Amino acid sequence: MAHSRNRKIAGGVALAVAAGAAFAVATGTGQAAENCAGLDNALRANLTAVAEQRRDPAAGSADRIADRTAVVDQIRQHRSAAGCTGTVDVAAACPNVPWDQAMAVELDRAWAVTEQMSGERSGQLVDPQLTQTRVTRLGGIVGGIRGIAQGAQRVQAGTGNAAPGTADGTGTAGAADAGNAGAADAGAGAAGGAGRAVGIINAVGGLIGQIAGIVQAARAARQAEQQAAGQGGPGNQAGAENRAGADEQQGEAGAGDQADDAGNRVAQRIQQIRARIQQLRALIQQIRAARQAAGDQGAGQDQGADQGQVYQVADPRTPGCAPATP
Repeated sequence: MAHSRNRKIAGGVALAVAAGAAFAVATGTGQAAENCAGLDNALRANLTAVAEQRRDPAAGSADRIADRTAVVDQIRQHRSAAGCTGTVDVAAACPNVPWDQAMAVELDRAWAVTEQMSGERSGQLVDPQLTQTRVTRLGGIVGGIRGIAQGAQRVQAGTGNAAPGTADGTGTAGAADAGNAGAADAGAGAAGGAGRAVGIINAVGGLIGQIAGIVQAARAARQAEQQAAGQGGPGNQAGAENRAGADEQQGEAGAGDQADDAGNRVAQRIQQIRARIQQLRALIQQIRAARQAAGDQGAGQDQGADQGQVYQVADPRTPGCAPATP
């Protein structure tokens, strides 16, 4: 009974979040900012609830965490759609991992979404609405990856700290000695790794934006065709058939060419995204190798590569601890 009540609560939060997100997208900048604050509060509340369940687990904690995590995923998608970029800080009992490890996990999630888009990768755009849903999800994951890399970049530049991130994976909770911040990622190979990652991720974000535009145009064209097809009444049917008879084949060919063109353009960009995901994976391997080499070289010295100073975020493999989507 309690589990059913929790599901109702989670569902109610999800509905409220969906309505708030839609309003935020439809309104101006000032009003959207106010609704971003509402989405941030909803995200913080649900992450806090997950953290409390983790700190004090009970018989139904696993189900409650699953419910709340589903709501968290919805809120993140709505924050992304509404253009919310704020950091949501939550003090939670989440295990921390080096930023590159968390980014590798999120890259696997992004790759999995592109795997689901097998039809799109082959140039087929059968269901633009489904494609748009997948693109939105991919954009949310990439937004979270960007937040991880940007946090590491700030630490490497000496403008942040290397303390563990919050439950949302984007904060820098706690304090670290500013003098040690610049040494967050020891080793020449690791030092600029986050900056290079941010550059690649920004390119991926641009490609996702292009795909979203192509899909949106394809959806609009399909809706226009459906509306035009539904406008012919019984009195106009004979005349319409006569007028359309000569142009029918030509019109269908034109529509087919447009669909093929949109599908091919989407396919090209998905392949480019996959290539950049592989670039990021290779970069992560270089960062780890450089850090390991620096650690081996500095072993036994008072001033060596301090592995504890590596920028860390909440482990995204833990429910409720995945990085947020800006």
